[in-house]
Amino acid sequence: MLKQKSLELFFVAIALLIPASILAAQSDSIPRSKFSSGIDIVNTLTFLKKNKESYLLNFRYHLNSDYSLRAGLNIDISAGEALGYYPDLKLGRQKNNHIKNWNWFYGADVSYSYFKSSSSPVETTRYGGACFLGVEYFFNRRISIVTEQSLNFHQFYQYNPDTFELDKSSSYNPLLS
Repeated sequence: MLKQKSLELFFVAIALLIPASILAAQSDSIPRSKFSSGIDIVNTLTFLKKNKESYLLNFRYHLNSDYSLRAGLNIDISAGEALGYYPDLKLGRQKNNHIKNWNWFYGADVSYSYFKSSSSPVETTRYGGACFLGVEYFFNRRISIVTEQSLNFHQFYQYNPDTFELDKSSSYNPLLS
């Protein structure tokens, strides 16, 4: 439990200690740098409910005022009964529409996730895609708040080396199950 809290605090510290020039934001009236980063404040501060589709660390590289490349990283380290590591990565592109202090955006992401518990021999890999729509408000050139909604599609692959079945691999899609 202490290890998990320490790791979460480490990631929060990294996100908060990034130089202000990298955290700068842009709109038509607010100059911004090429890079921006952020943390999922709800998952970070509440520690109550974790949303698996939410990424703890988010990064953006602004190609120009209209387009940005995005990346998200989530490392869930379980301290419960199913000890294990659950890294999750997303990459995507977004289209920006700036109006004064607002940025309306949409785009698509691809994602990869791996689940391996120390209490079970089953390994699960997830590949996914998502289309999203969001809005961002800039309080000033360094601080903004963002919300977005996405429609996710995930394909899961499981491997169980301890099964008696001849085919030790299986796949499923939650939408088709």
